[in-house]
Amino acid sequence: MRRRISLLLALLAILFTTMPASAEIVNVPYFEEPELLLGEDELLKLAQLQDNTYPRVGTTISPDDTTVVIGNYRYSDTGSAFLNVVDGSIVPIQPLQLPEDSDFFPLAATEMVWLDNDNIGQVLYDLFMGGMVLSINRYSGQISLYPVDLPFLPLSIAPNGSRLLVVTFDQLDLEAMRQSPDSVKLPFNIEAPKTTMERVQPKDRIAYYSHTDSRRHMSEETLDLAIFDLTTGELTPLYSVPDHTLLYDYAWSKDGTKFALIRDTVILGEGFGEKRLIDVMTQDALGGLSPKDNPLFTENVLDIFDLTTGNFQPEAWRAVDGDGRVVRDIEWSTDGQRYIVRLERPAQIAGRPNPTYIFPDMASFQFRSIDGTLQRELYAPELQTPEASGFFYLSPDEVLFNAVNGTNQALYYFNQGSGEFRKVSSMDGTYFGVITTNMSRQLIFSYMSFKQPADIYRLNWDGQALSRLTWANAELEKINNIRVDNVSFTVSSGAQRNGFLIQPAGAEFPPKDVPIVMWQEGGPRATMTQFFASNTENPYNLLPNFGIAVLYVPLPGRLGFGPEFLNALADNDNFGKIDIDEGAEIIGQAISRGWTSQGKVGVTGCSYGGYFSAQSITRHPTRYAAANPQCTLLNNANEFHFGLGPLIAYLEGGTPMDKPAEYAADSPLNRADRVRTPTLLFHGEYDFLPVKYAVDFHDQIEIQKHRVKLVTFELEGHGLGDPANQYRAAQEQILWFRQYLSGSPSVAAEPVVTDAATMTVPETTDVIVFEQTTTFAAPSLQFAKNLITAE
Repeated sequence: MRRRISLLLALLAILFTTMPASAEIVNVPYFEEPELLLGEDELLKLAQLQDNTYPRVGTTISPDDTTVVIGNYRYSDTGSAFLNVVDGSIVPIQPLQLPEDSDFFPLAATEMVWLDNDNIGQVLYDLFMGGMVLSINRYSGQISLYPVDLPFLPLSIAPNGSRLLVVTFDQLDLEAMRQSPDSVKLPFNIEAPKTTMERVQPKDRIAYYSHTDSRRHMSEETLDLAIFDLTTGELTPLYSVPDHTLLYDYAWSKDGTKFALIRDTVILGEGFGEKRLIDVMTQDALGGLSPKDNPLFTENVLDIFDLTTGNFQPEAWRAVDGDGRVVRDIEWSTDGQRYIVRLERPAQIAGRPNPTYIFPDMASFQFRSIDGTLQRELYAPELQTPEASGFFYLSPDEVLFNAVNGTNQALYYFNQGSGEFRKVSSMDGTYFGVITTNMSRQLIFSYMSFKQPADIYRLNWDGQALSRLTWANAELEKINNIRVDNVSFTVSSGAQRNGFLIQPAGAEFPPKDVPIVMWQEGGPRATMTQFFASNTENPYNLLPNFGIAVLYVPLPGRLGFGPEFLNALADNDNFGKIDIDEGAEIIGQAISRGWTSQGKVGVTGCSYGGYFSAQSITRHPTRYAAANPQCTLLNNANEFHFGLGPLIAYLEGGTPMDKPAEYAADSPLNRADRVRTPTLLFHGEYDFLPVKYAVDFHDQIEIQKHRVKLVTFELEGHGLGDPANQYRAAQEQILWFRQYLSGSPSVAAEPVVTDAATMTVPETTDVIVFEQTTTFAAPSLQFAKNLITAE
């Protein structure tokens, strides 16, 4: 018997060693040297491509109109430096030197402002040392710390450094915080500040502390807000902020004498579904609250405070007194005599009785005098994207907008007096971090596109005299060998979808039978602007530099293309279908045009892009020859209960309790038995989207005996932040698509288990390729791109 068992084991060993591996789970330890999978030349090129920074302007300009602080600068130990915008000279900011036994632990930090012509600084409150002023000299780059008597927690500082917005300490147990600093939470449900570095760095590398900005954060208890005059020491109480108050925005006038604050207070009811904040937000997302019963509308107010006259106007503007829009952002004119606000229209989603205020669909602007009188209203298609426009006054009458419109984040000029409106920026791409000079009528900003990595530029207000100020990514620019062509597809609904095909430099257009990977951004309510990125989550500069084209076409649910396009993903029961089907249809048209072929098309993305990838290979299992879902939403019901509940409810149009079949059909994990596509999964072990479901998805594909590999990354969250992990993942991604987009007969073209129901295929698609797909049932769901948001 023993000999027979030994023989059986030997035969099994031979069998398993000779079978091709179809499934694998690999865990990558943190701080481990990345495995080298490519050849030497390609490894060097990959390292160069991923040595990418996003330099940006971090402060206003100095009083003499010459100098700003820039961040993400590669030639500084701290990542920060002073940039002279007149001659382009740069002074790196030196590390902050602290004693080895220092318990320096800042609870809060303000913005950086110019303390005088030579020094820029911020106000801190340290858990152990109390109030401090951090000052940096622009000529030496040296940092100094000075104690200041500040028995308050600073939230913001006026542009001229004269006053602070503070929270009093009555509600803060500082002694308890000192006993357990790791558990410190700030009043507006945000953690204690991190340094400006991507990861927490040793304290001797700190340049300055990130502003503990309470904008768009909610109070967890009643808090007393006040203004503290740094010159006189006078404390001026404003009011008590109730718990569950969301500070949408606040703004100082340039001289620090005016202050404005936009807030929502969510008053919880006693009825079912009204006792928790998350319940109110979910009801709003589902259209379950009429405007008169929705605190996100009825409690939306703007407060105005004139600190010189004592003329305080709490609730100077109330949404309920308007036309249904809510106020979200505010800026003061340079003379402090008027202000501009951005109003957002709540979205009316098809099939729902009431509008949703947390997911608006259109923006517009109002100009008001200090007493609240409406002076002018501005509606412009170029500025209509909600949640994605920054603005500031250039002069008492002139305003600069930095807004997302389509695949561009551009600059626009508006004159309140004359009504003149025009585009300032001339290059397609993404403009961000924009500031203005005081006297020379110039803009300083960062710019990038698919072909151009980010650097800092100078431009006149009239759009003339563009000048480049930094060359931090100059070498990267030289090796980024791609070509970009505009593409257009008409989908079965009759709508036109426009985007880009990004190919290796030297490729022809239109292409002839080349490998193409369809990519989608996270979100889904996110922008898709022309952006330079060489990470695996956004591989449109990565894959084309290694011979694989990327198809970049925004699909329904994206910001920047109008309300109808934005709402389409949530309308009725579209989620999990409309963009998934349009993507498959577009790939079918690319095949029909001869650009590619069935065995040469792939799909990838992270977060919602990962969902798009995973759902695509379950809904269209014979469409793609390879897939690489990353940081992926796989279980929608779990996301409702333990993740971003209001967002998934908004997309699904209900809860898992009242729409169980819809949630099941829209969850890739529930449809993993349909997958025929070779699938490479990336997932961080600490991702808020549980890695468990990535393992389950992998295992279900493995059970079907299809090719699947899961790479998990220790200590990583939603997307890969460690450069070594990016380096490893990029190699895996390149090799996976090379292997399975080779054009050999598609391993995804195997028969699919059928259901009684069938799916209708749009006539405009490649019907021949879709024939195997029509037999299965189709029942009724950022990393790098959010690096940059509109200022």
